[in-house]
Amino acid sequence: RITDDTDGGRLVEEWTTAVVGGAVLPHAVDASKLRAGHTYTLTELTAPDGYTRAEQVQFQIAADGTVTRVGTAGSVSGTTVTMTDDHTRISLQKTGVGGAALSGAGFSLYHSDASGATGAQIGSEGLTFDKLVPNQYYKLVETTVPAGYVAMEPLAFRFLYNQSTGATSLTYAARTDIAVTAANGQATVTVNDAPTTVSVRKVNENGDALAGAVLSIHADNAGSVGAEIAG
Repeated sequence: RITDDTDGGRLVEEWTTAVVGGAVLPHAVDASKLRAGHTYTLTELTAPDGYTRAEQVQFQIAADGTVTRVGTAGSVSGTTVTMTDDHTRISLQKTGVGGAALSGAGFSLYHSDASGATGAQIGSEGLTFDKLVPNQYYKLVETTVPAGYVAMEPLAFRFLYNQSTGATSLTYAARTDIAVTAANGQATVTVNDAPTTVSVRKVNENGDALAGAVLSIHADNAGSVGAEIAG
């Protein structure tokens, strides 16, 4: 939609973009609807599924017909004003003991449903997934786990995004290993993995617990005792 800011927000034209062969066709506005010396605002009312609604783009038409951008949103080339939509997106961060960042993790995203079933995989393993559709169900699985840590339980969630307000959220069953921050169609999920652990119990020949034993665990060094592993 284009409105004339100089003329009190008068509606100039409203349309739905056309797509042919996967490409969005430019929309031409009749010059008779535009006035030299006026400032206009281009507004996206609804973004396609998988995209966020773009920031408004302002432009001005000079007396000689030159078109210039007002502000920083969008772009202008000649008489063509371009508005660019970003993707809806979910990004993953991995933490371990004490909240320290962990590298080496990989996740896979799948289509799902309200029951949490695993459907078709979306793309390939990674840390960022684009073009999530609002109100759809997904399942996130940790498919590559950093050494010394346990993989997270798969996360089944619903992606919510309100284009009018920018409000964004993931809905899922309550759990303590997941933290989510979200806004404007994009969400960051922080996954806190538990470390792998070994519990040792000292017993006598009858299987009774013995107190007072002091034990240590060491890394294997080609069959020899290596460095001690802190417990």
